[in-house]
This record gives sequence, structure tokens and C-alpha cells, in this order.
Amino acid sequence: MVRAVKRSVLVAMAALSLFTCHAQQAIAPVDGQKASYTTSESFTCVTGDVAVITGSSTKKIRVTHVEFSVITTGTAAKEVYTIVKRSTLDSGGTSASMTVIQHDSNDASPTATLTYYTVAPTSSGSAVGTVQYFNIWESTPGSTLGSIPPIVSLFGTEPGTKALVLNNANENLTLNLNAATATATCSVVIRWTEE
Repeated sequence: MVRAVKRSVLVAMAALSLFTCHAQQAIAPVDGQKASYTTSESFTCVTGDVAVITGSSTKKIRVTHVEFSVITTGTAAKEVYTIVKRSTLDSGGTSASMTVIQHDSNDASPTATLTYYTVAPTSSGSAVGTVQYFNIWESTPGSTLGSIPPIVSLFGTEPGTKALVLNNANENLTLNLNAATATATCSVVIRWTEE
């Protein structure tokens, strides 16, 4: 009788341990071990490519999250916002570096380059294609449009799909605004991994 009870307890404990293990696996992040980075910046918009993440000569860059919003102190207007993958770099214009945060301070420094333009590039790089296309409103504070949430684009989250991969230092992903007003402020968040 005692042996039977002990056996039942051991079986129950084994089942609980197995359930706990599966539960932990189910909630664990899929890419939790990859070096991960985020940049977040607000700046005066330009017309054309407003922000760029450029690949690396030493690491594979996987862009997983792009967030974009625009607000103006002038007249509200509709703009076309696109995410474009390019095989060559923009030229001309004036750019500034975006601040990058490591998700884990033990990870290596990022090798991808993150910039935004203060003066639009004079020539855009060669487009591989437009990844996404949106109509977006430049809303004004306190307008009847209310608070317009940012456009959030996630890549590689659907089963069987990849993130947007930059394989070398020429490949880049640009956020483009077709006709920004002088009073418009862009806000950008980009997340990626490196391996």
C-alpha cells in the first residue's frame, strides 16, 4: 500500500515537472539569446528618406520592429510613408547618428549604423522594393483628429517568416516620407538583432 502511494506521488511529481517544463518553454522568447538593440529618436522631418538602418560587414542584421509617427505644429496634412529596402546607400544630404541601446549590456556594441537626416539626401540608394506603404496624417496637437497612434510594423513574427535581413554594409532599410512640412516632427523606433 505504502509503495503504491509512493509510486503515485512520484508519477504525479514527474507529470508536474514535465508540465512546468513545457509551460516555461511556451513563454520563453523565441530569440531570447540573440544580441538585441533598440533606437528611439524624434527629429524634424525632411522630404525623402528620413531615417536609415544600414547593415554590417561583420554581422547579419535582422530588423524585427519599426515604429513611426509624425506630428506638426502647422496645418494637418496627409503624407505617404513607406519602408523601403535598398541595396546601395543614399548619397548627399546631412545625417546624424541615432542613439542605440543594448538590451543586454553584456552584448557587443552594435555594428549596424542608425542615422536620421537633417538635410535630405540628394540621391537615394537603389531600391530593392517597398516593404510597406501607408497613408499617414501629420496631426496637430489638440486637433479634432485627436491623438494618432504610431504605425508599428513587425517582421518575422508570423510562423515560418523571417525578419527583414540586412546581409552586408550596403543593404539598408529606409523610412521615407513623400512631402514633409517644415513644422513636422518625426518619431522613430527601430529594433533589431545581430548575429
